[in-house]
Amino acid sequence: MKFKTLIILFVFAQSSWALSPWLESLSHPQTQQQIDLRWHADGGELLINFEDRLLNELGIQVTGLPQNTKLIDSQAHAVFPINNTSSLVIQAPFGRLESISAGQLHIKGGFKWQSDQISHEFNDLLFRATSQGKEAGEVVSAVIVDNKGHSLFTLDHIHTELDVKQQQLRLLRMDIRITPWLANKLQLPHISNWVVAEGHMFNHLVIPPEYALVKGAPTCPDDRPLWPNETTPADVALIDMSWVYRRRIDDNHVVLTPNAKLKNVGEADVVWQGKFTQPVPPYNNEQHPFLNWAMYREIDNRFEQVALSDVKHAFFAQNINCTYHCGSNFVLYKGCEDTYTVSNNDGGSYLGPREELTAFTGMWEQECSFFDPGCTNQQTHISNNTDENRLVVNEALFSDPSLSYYFSAWYLVREDVNIFNGMGFMSYEFDQHPKSLTWNMINPSAFQNGPASDAYLPPNTTAKDLMSASHRTLQAGEGHLTAAVKVIDLGGGNFRYNYMVENHDYDPQVEKIEIQLPHWATFSNFIWSDSDTDTGNDWVTTRQGHSLILASTNENLMDWGMLFSFSFTTNIAPESLPITIQGHENLANRFTIESIQPQLDDLIFEDGFELLTP
Repeated sequence: MKFKTLIILFVFAQSSWALSPWLESLSHPQTQQQIDLRWHADGGELLINFEDRLLNELGIQVTGLPQNTKLIDSQAHAVFPINNTSSLVIQAPFGRLESISAGQLHIKGGFKWQSDQISHEFNDLLFRATSQGKEAGEVVSAVIVDNKGHSLFTLDHIHTELDVKQQQLRLLRMDIRITPWLANKLQLPHISNWVVAEGHMFNHLVIPPEYALVKGAPTCPDDRPLWPNETTPADVALIDMSWVYRRRIDDNHVVLTPNAKLKNVGEADVVWQGKFTQPVPPYNNEQHPFLNWAMYREIDNRFEQVALSDVKHAFFAQNINCTYHCGSNFVLYKGCEDTYTVSNNDGGSYLGPREELTAFTGMWEQECSFFDPGCTNQQTHISNNTDENRLVVNEALFSDPSLSYYFSAWYLVREDVNIFNGMGFMSYEFDQHPKSLTWNMINPSAFQNGPASDAYLPPNTTAKDLMSASHRTLQAGEGHLTAAVKVIDLGGGNFRYNYMVENHDYDPQVEKIEIQLPHWATFSNFIWSDSDTDTGNDWVTTRQGHSLILASTNENLMDWGMLFSFSFTTNIAPESLPITIQGHENLANRFTIESIQPQLDDLIFEDGFELLTP
């Protein structure tokens, strides 16, 4: 019976595998044989690190775990041995891992979850590969089932490595999510699909003898890697993401974290070398992309940034569905897709401060960095296990169900020709569990490329009635910014101006914003919003002549990735006028962005010497 089941799975998997572009275009006499060939993996061990802080919030205690543990990324993982009586079925033409869509492995040992309502024993578990739920950037998705066939956990966003030399299959950094069946069994249906653990699996690789016939056969053009240059630019796009509640920090603050998927949509290959490895071409340093994320809300026609992360240092390119397949996981080749898990993006070993990064150039110096405080050019420090370098948000800023909340992520890539398709955003609603006080992120919108501020106003547009505008600008050699404004006619000759200025990768940082406002105009109900809740560093507002000037205070500069907003009411109607921005680290250079401001009419009586500061 077991043999028949394996054959059925095999046939299903074979018929469902789709060819990657590199295979479709490969000219080799053994191509079809290699496509049809099946490898196998068995035995080994599964390593699991449960998110105890989250489970404790839910009232769940994990007991009975194996005593044997191993450290991965500075976190202790329980070790579960795997029987070698069954195997996974692998498609790896020419030794390039393409798919793991069938087979199962028996996990030895078990553990127990205990809560006030119920206890559940986890024994005789099976790790089962499946093509169901597999998405872009993924080689495999999997489920863990019990001996009655109930699906307990799903595993996704998996980093896969086929190590022919060591005869090992590695499935790394798996998000382990609770299934609807188990969530209901625990009487906690709201936690369905929550990430509750991280997993890694190491299996023995069974290599078919037919591979020896094509070992070393070329699957990559001679001109690859093709590094970015003036005629062949780099272009990495974010293609999907989703968000989860991660844990509570204190009575008022929580951590929210995304997973993310990306694709090399440019012509050039992109180096993906992890930090503290070895210098490699084309930059001869440990160059890699950086992921950062942020949260926003729209309130009373204002668009505010309420929290932002620091940067996650990327280190591994999955390389699936590639145009070319050159075998390295330290280069994202043309057409290749990649994925990073919630667990991995929350991992302290890879999270560092954003101020170390020069955003416009994508440059970072690892020696004497946050990870290397002793200046030894090796990593000796990581982020803490709670809040450091993560997105931490005050619950008061997202607890109003009447508001819209937006979340963005951005892969910052050196020499990327289009930073805006490397960004993406979506909206969520929040629902709080009455007992555990954990937050469920529900009803997500469709993923869209671009900064989240695009949801406020479309870029580079001006309404015909001059009541709204949004413009992006590139300040040559320094970075990109966006200024947007919505004007609300309050009636009775009064108007509400809602401004938003966003610094995407402008490294000099913004220290001053100036708009035109006639000195005879009324000015009331001013509201300021930056990226924190510290009112002591809110910018100072003054009026000089026909200008309203907002200036930084207490070193609260608008750094890259930040969005500041402000609003006021006046009795002057709008017209098209530029907003003036002043940088900080470029000798106070001033430049303008197209916008809408209160109109400057009837200046015939002005002598040009009057100053008024209310």
